[in-house]
Amino acid sequence: MAETYILAAMEALHFNTRDELTRIELCHVAYFEANSNYTNVYYTNGSRFSLSRGISIVADTIRSVNFVRLGRSHIVNIAYVQHINVPKRELLLADLTVGHIFKLQLPKAVLRELKDMLEKETGTP
Repeated sequence: MAETYILAAMEALHFNTRDELTRIELCHVAYFEANSNYTNVYYTNGSRFSLSRGISIVADTIRSVNFVRLGRSHIVNIAYVQHINVPKRELLLADLTVGHIFKLQLPKAVLRELKDMLEKETGTP
């Protein structure tokens, strides 16, 4: 089956197959999560759907600086990072305008890297 992967103006992803076209508005995505050969897309309003592509394909397609790959199973939108707790292995993502909060359990090493990256970006000690 022929597939094309298109990135339009860094604002949306389009996944096209013979029978489907899926548009993903990146500004509304809190995170992507691997689910075998599929990827679950979690929007900030709490809705989600499954994309019939693996997370590696999604990661290779995203060209936005707001998204970072965390381990093998997650890609998060750093614009929605609200809290990182390394000892508890917790990452909280939230869009406070819609009031939905996501709590992810991730490995300590992955969270430490994310925390260090965000500290360098913001210049926070």
